[in-house]
Amino acid sequence: MRARQYATRFIIGASAAVGCASFSTVRSAVVSSGSAFTAQATVASPPGDAAAWFWSFDCEQRCDHAIAGGDLAYAYGRGATSRRPYTVGAGLNGTFPYVEGYLQLDTSRTRPFGVGVRGGLPVGGWMEHQVYARYDVKMTSGVRLLWNPGVLYHTGHSPNGENPGTFVGVVQGFGAAVGSGARVITPSVAVVWGRTARRSGATQIGPVSQVFGSAGLSVGFRRRDR
Repeated sequence: MRARQYATRFIIGASAAVGCASFSTVRSAVVSSGSAFTAQATVASPPGDAAAWFWSFDCEQRCDHAIAGGDLAYAYGRGATSRRPYTVGAGLNGTFPYVEGYLQLDTSRTRPFGVGVRGGLPVGGWMEHQVYARYDVKMTSGVRLLWNPGVLYHTGHSPNGENPGTFVGVVQGFGAAVGSGARVITPSVAVVWGRTARRSGATQIGPVSQVFGSAGLSVGFRRRDR
């Protein structure tokens, strides 16, 4: 009961943090049949003044700061009953909605892997897209080490159309999935190499590159098909 209370508080906190983006959402490569809900909270070290502008409110310069973010996702999976297990779903990464698909290519019990893609929806002038891979190493029946490399592409313009820009992030995400039942907790860390180019009025900013890190914690809830 206490664990459920902590999980509920965490989800409320993650929902409140959905204002900026999570640069890495580390997940297991294994697909389970049925519905899955995941809430994640993250914090990233300052990504550089040029990049931090994308995830700041009312900031024109000196925007470099740590970035708190959240990701809320729903996915429906076809696991053991499918020759190629897959999930389809949708979610909200910060303030950026997306649809998502993932295909498990290797169904090995000890070292499965797969690939996925997120497609951002054009809401508010900005979109975030991702392509990624997932790879597991099974340690015990309830613990898996996770590696999620990927590429994040943030693009668009400010609501008035005056400030277009792009951010490309090459991400190396690592974590551990703890739990094998209806609830899974995943602490994670990530290293991001980001490249930013944008325009503020007539002023060109970048391209400029920066390496930064992030840490996160997610709670996933599964409901299997009957």
